[in-house]
Amino acid sequence: MGRLPHVALVTEELSASTRDGHLRQAITDLLELAEAGGARSITIEDLGFSEMRSTGREQYGSRRWFRKVVSGMPTAKFRDRLVAMASRRGIAVVGVPVAYSSIWGRQHWLAPLWAQHQQVSGHTAAAVVLGRRALRPAPNQRPVQV
Repeated sequence: MGRLPHVALVTEELSASTRDGHLRQAITDLLELAEAGGARSITIEDLGFSEMRSTGREQYGSRRWFRKVVSGMPTAKFRDRLVAMASRRGIAVVGVPVAYSSIWGRQHWLAPLWAQHQQVSGHTAAAVVLGRRALRPAPNQRPVQV
């Protein structure tokens, strides 16, 4: 195991057709990484942005910067396109709730993943929790030492 390459997706200040092209390329890169690694599924976290968009000002008040960030993310388009493109390649897409993934990741997975030669972030530990949720064991269950 090692670090995966970063798949960048920049959509700010681009025309709609250019954004769409960048989105398709990022998904293609992601699916190629999954295929190269022999993955049969991809796990994505459900951040609940659709709920944030619908509650908007009532819940987030005058936090314009936050509302702008959420409304500018092409999450639905990304998710729909990812599912369609992945299904053509025979790769399943699993959506999991984000609840407590960062907390459980830091508590239960950061230390086992940490090594002298490969330092990991709390984001990586949270990703382990999300991946484990997709496989259905308890997300805060520690690995069994063999």
